Amino acid sequence: AVLTRILDDGTQTLGYLDVYDESGANILYTLATVELPYKGNKNGESAIPTGEYFVKSRINEKYGQHFHVVGNKAGNFNVIPGSNNTNRTWVLIHRAPKAPGWLQGCIGPSFTYNFANKNAQGNPNGIGTAYLNPAKTQSIQAQAKLVGTLYNVGGFKMEIKNAQPTLPNKFSDSSIQNLKKEPRLAPLFKTS
Repeated sequence: AVLTRILDDGTQTLGYLDVYDESGANILYTLATVELPYKGNKNGESAIPTGEYFVKSRINEKYGQHFHVVGNKAGNFNVIPGSNNTNRTWVLIHRAPKAPGWLQGCIGPSFTYNFANKNAQGNPNGIGTAYLNPAKTQSIQAQAKLVGTLYNVGGFKMEIKNAQPTLPNKFSDSSIQNLKKEPRLAPLFKTS
């Protein structure tokens, strides 16, 4: 899987997750993603750094079947080194319609960005077609799609990268608007 971040507006990071087949050559589908903004890789407050990660299947009562981002290349794929000599813990991929109040360094999937509700910066407020209903249900459905594809594999590699060296903070940025023109990504930008 490859997560490409396209925006960081200080309250959230939006991106898209390409899920590949076992050969790694063909994209099976693409999901919208939401994370906290990048704040120096602080545990519970920040998105994790770009790089290569190992992700494992996990189950618990709160999220059901979901995924645990176990470690990155810098941590020999066993840990995610954090800021202030502490490791990042419990970075998950789980349902979350938006970052604030829902995520503590984890990744939330859905099928589209939330244009029905805009945040203070004028950007889509998380993912899904409208907060909270149906965005929460849509995120649960996107998580189920990931689970249906990757859960039985047990573990997989995920690359996280930024679409450009400095991420824009406005969704109106031309680099993001150009993504709408790509047929594979166009469904992420639907407004209803």
